[in-house]
Amino acid sequence: MTIDHSVLSVSFGSRVRRRPLSIAPDSPFHSQPMGGTCMHARCGVSIVAFMREGKALPLPGTSRVLHTGELLVAVGTQEGLDTAAEILRHG
Repeated sequence: MTIDHSVLSVSFGSRVRRRPLSIAPDSPFHSQPMGGTCMHARCGVSIVAFMREGKALPLPGTSRVLHTGELLVAVGTQEGLDTAAEILRHG
């Protein structure tokens, strides 16, 4: 499979960003399935991978349980990523 990166840059533009998001012990989603965040529906952000103990776990499903200390690799606009961080902090 070959990806034409010029098409991707035209389609997504410079607005798409990548950002690590953490799960704090007091997050309302700690020990809850990722699908409960409704992240994509609420702010247009996609979680494309998790980082746990230095290892990347790509393409998590919505049933994936969130744990303290994990980093979520999120992709979206800056505004969406800011909202996603708030969702993980406060619900």
